Amino acid sequence: NTNPQFPHQALEITNMSISIEKVVPAEELLVRDNILKLLDTTDLSYFSRAVRESGLYESLSNEPSITVFAPIDQAFNDLGADRLKDLFNEAHRDELKQLVLRHVVPDRLSSSQLYQINSISTLGHISFVVNAENGKLHIGGSRTLLKDISGSNGTAHVIRDILDLGHPTDPQPNSLHLSHNHSHQ
Repeated sequence: NTNPQFPHQALEITNMSISIEKVVPAEELLVRDNILKLLDTTDLSYFSRAVRESGLYESLSNEPSITVFAPIDQAFNDLGADRLKDLFNEAHRDELKQLVLRHVVPDRLSSSQLYQINSISTLGHISFVVNAENGKLHIGGSRTLLKDISGSNGTAHVIRDILDLGHPTDPQPNSLHLSHNHSHQ
């Protein structure tokens, strides 16, 4: 029976005991633990918006195992109002997509794993140095503020800065930036 005062609750009386269960729509159960859904907070609103407006939300939500390095809103605010407005302009969707992909690694990495490695390679085809000194973890020079947010399809680490935004030396999408060491004898 459904209680008319509380339409989302079912009331069941059996053997003089009463139990009330909250009825939750199936779609809430399916996305509840998704790492991108977990990052949808006020302090990460610009990054969450970037994921959605870049068109990557659904594909990244369906990835079975990812790590997201999510910059705080202050990192986006540091860009300045004009740059921020340009970034979210429809004409710059490719740039927004590349920004998001620079912050996602195609593997689940905990902070304890990050402390053991020297670099990560992102879905944006860019590698970042991992630096762990004095118990502090930095990804591409950005300090981690909150580590090991765990979801059903991955892990997230909240970082202070946007990784490599707007640097002309960034590799173009789908290409690798290689440096060669030439020695002459």
